[in-house]
Amino acid sequence: MQWKLCKATKDFAVYKQRYIAKEHCNILQILDGEDLVISKNKCPMLLGIGSVDGRLDDMLYGAVVENTRDLRIRVAYTEEDVEDAQVLQVLTTPAADNPFSSESVIWIVNGASSIPFMKKRDLIQLHFVGTRILANGERVGFSLWHSIETRKAPSLYNSMDLVRAKSSSCVIWRQSTENKIDVYHRGFVAYMGNAPEFASTMVGAQATLAAQNIIHAASYVLVAEPTHSVFWWLCWQCDAQVWRLHCFSKACLSAMQIFEADHFRHSI
Repeated sequence: MQWKLCKATKDFAVYKQRYIAKEHCNILQILDGEDLVISKNKCPMLLGIGSVDGRLDDMLYGAVVENTRDLRIRVAYTEEDVEDAQVLQVLTTPAADNPFSSESVIWIVNGASSIPFMKKRDLIQLHFVGTRILANGERVGFSLWHSIETRKAPSLYNSMDLVRAKSSSCVIWRQSTENKIDVYHRGFVAYMGNAPEFASTMVGAQATLAAQNIIHAASYVLVAEPTHSVFWWLCWQCDAQVWRLHCFSKACLSAMQIFEADHFRHSI
């Protein structure tokens, strides 16, 4: 498989898969395995490789979604043209022994601002965040997005003129140095509705680049929502002198200082 540079910043690059003769489009298979969802146009695989400044726990915290407010905060940092976002169903929430794990079904509406004369798209996705310990003892984080079909969220084409797009992607994060995270991102977007290939490529490449900004959402949520369950799990871990989960990261320290100052003002 060959790759062509599509977009790049100082520390991150997105590559587009080069097609070879008679190569088929990427395929999305729904969860029950009984049907296939195939774009009528080519939707090239995209590969993102690079690094961002920060701590792995901050990145994971920025990725965890527990409710619609969480989701909207996060897409504000990672998407340019999202008009609406909802959590349709929460499947898994963070717990004391697994604070960076969440699973939910989400609905996102993308505007058409980046592509003139193109109808708006919406997506129904299974979103999953978690961590794994590798054979060598290294801890890595990951996030998955995969389009699904559900009867509870049928197509809105007739009622709202929204074309149901499809996508599938996976991002893996690892702490390479004390304040540097290596990022590996792979996936594709099928814009559907007979959209040209460049539309899927452009939207997918921009989403791959913007996804790295999710670490900035962590600081905002910690300050705006000091009662967030993941925040309390982290504090509980520290108070109990159990595995600290790197709570000395900048985002957690900033939130703790603000929360303690606010608590002090209300106690006098």
